Amino acid sequence: AEDSSEVRVNGMRQVVDRRALDWHDPEGDWQLVALDNVGALMTWRDRWWVASVSFGLLMLAAAMALLLRRLNEQLRTVQQRHEVLREALHASPLAAVLTDADGRIAWANARYERSSGYPLATLLGQKPSLVASGQTPQATYRDLWSTLMAGQRWEGSLVNRDSSGRLHEEWVQITPLFDESGRRIAIVGWHERRGSVVPRLPAA
Repeated sequence: AEDSSEVRVNGMRQVVDRRALDWHDPEGDWQLVALDNVGALMTWRDRWWVASVSFGLLMLAAAMALLLRRLNEQLRTVQQRHEVLREALHASPLAAVLTDADGRIAWANARYERSSGYPLATLLGQKPSLVASGQTPQATYRDLWSTLMAGQRWEGSLVNRDSSGRLHEEWVQITPLFDESGRRIAIVGWHERRGSVVPRLPAA
């Protein structure tokens, strides 16, 4: 219809906008007709759904940001405690060494470095047998490892050798560490140096 406010063109809804043009045409008045495609516009129901989803996503993002903030605060607290613990271990009068689950040295304090004569850079990745002297009875080592494999702490005396070749006796306490599932994740050893040892000469 000539005065219709909406028409369909190729199946798409169009809003008709009419503007009179005063051209003084003796044959009649002129009109400027513009079509505005509104077929792609959302209904109020669709707009409400999009607004609700957007609000939900915004709240979810805010909750995640709050959670990340709390996790960062907890992480900083754990890191601070770790730093305090590490400094305490470094200042310990006992030599301390930590190995991974495979028995390779992952950390040692300054006292252990001085006692063994090896810097930490050399110790990392090595096995504690690096300081073994060959003077400790094999039965002692068998008892040590059977105790650790049973998940228990071992205490005893070992004869070790420092980097310069000097022998010394150490009282050692070795403890396996486990995670929540019971899997061994590390072994920590505390060493107290007792005194020098004279090497045993091989039997004639």
